Amino acid sequence: MRSEIFGVTISAINETPPKNGIIQKLNYPEIFYIIFNMKEKVVRFSVSVYPELLKKFDAFVKEKGFPNRSEAFRALLKRELVEEEWRIEERETIGVLTIVYDHHKSDIVNKLVDTQHHFHPRIITTLHIHLDEDNCVEAIFIRGEVKEIREVEKAITSIKGIKFENLALATTGKEIP
Repeated sequence: MRSEIFGVTISAINETPPKNGIIQKLNYPEIFYIIFNMKEKVVRFSVSVYPELLKKFDAFVKEKGFPNRSEAFRALLKRELVEEEWRIEERETIGVLTIVYDHHKSDIVNKLVDTQHHFHPRIITTLHIHLDEDNCVEAIFIRGEVKEIREVEKAITSIKGIKFENLALATTGKEIP
């Protein structure tokens, strides 16, 4: 299996770990070695990257506050796995639709409430916040198959008067280790 994250090619090697946990040399250009840590049940591996890419990755690690590269890499890998979940239309997952609107415009509030009630089984909860005298933000939590979540997103974001919308991809966690 090969995957690309941050422009780095990673090859997964399916081998039995050595009994003594010693470094095992491999003949792959992408991976120099794998260390099997028998106590923690993790696999350590090294990845070849260009120096400029590593500088950018290290800046990303620092900016996001990760304690080390491994934690940052695990977070990126999990994010990629969640995005992969969203490519399968029949998979159950969760999304959070954020919208901003002026509640004085047209009949937007009633249309939003009607639409949310129409999709009651899919919409699990909403959070409504008044930003100022005119504008509101709502976070709408939607659970269901990807195609159902996209259907709810389309119905809500097509309401006239929505100033901003963003669907954040999330996961039920069932497929993420």
